[in-house]
Amino acid sequence: MGAEQNHGYRLVAALFVRLLGVFYLIAFASVGVQIEGLAGSAGILPLAPTLAEIQSHTGLERYFQFPTLFWLNAGDSALTGAALAGCIAALLVVFNRLARPALTVAFALYLSLYHAGQEFLTFQWDGLLLEAGFLAIFLTPRSRLVVLLFRWLLFRLRFLSGLSKLTLQDPTWSGLTALNYYFEVQPLPTPLAWYAHQLPDWLLKTGTAATLVVDVASACPSCASPLEENRQAFVDTTIFLTVVPLMMIGGLIWWIRRKVRERDAALEITVADSLLRDAGPFQGGR
Repeated sequence: MGAEQNHGYRLVAALFVRLLGVFYLIAFASVGVQIEGLAGSAGILPLAPTLAEIQSHTGLERYFQFPTLFWLNAGDSALTGAALAGCIAALLVVFNRLARPALTVAFALYLSLYHAGQEFLTFQWDGLLLEAGFLAIFLTPRSRLVVLLFRWLLFRLRFLSGLSKLTLQDPTWSGLTALNYYFEVQPLPTPLAWYAHQLPDWLLKTGTAATLVVDVASACPSCASPLEENRQAFVDTTIFLTVVPLMMIGGLIWWIRRKVRERDAALEITVADSLLRDAGPFQGGR
């Protein structure tokens, strides 16, 4: 049983690291085409003046407060070159070539770009990629401590995502109305966002409540239980996350069909009324 479990850890670790390489590649490619416009010499928040200001009133602690390789060179070519080098490191991870050194290089480069991007790279997924990338450097099939730290990372991600929604004293979450506004202001809207915004109020509230339940209630069993219960929690959560969107999609389809029928009925009434008006008063036969 122990050999089988170690074999399972080995397969999962290898797959996880390669998938992490894919995420690194996407992140570096995305940042690479934007970083000069964001933090370059003519960017929105140029990095060089920021570093100069930090250097003017700090000592060696600046390297810990603002860890970035761009202390050596903050020029436009250095920013773009770091993103390109990150893509190369990510590809090495994906194809399992010098994976551990490549993970170290990828982490150092993305941490540098993370600080260089300043306000533009402070999203939750940037921090998540950095923390997961740092732990992956030390991941081996026998590194139970690192596996435990990954579970702790997953727990914090899931639990604190839900807890923060409740502790921010935001009435849209406590009142279960967050989805009434989300589709109007989401950072990456889709063509279906407008239709989702028109869903019935009760369905949007159900979706908001489901988000809180998934974030908070499922965090503990998915990370702290024995292996079999972990699997069951994963299955239950996956089913839940599948059923709820399907319910919302079904509700959206039902709402669209109802609106189409109402529109067709209104159009028929309008056409009939128009025809009656054009025909004028009824003239009976002699």
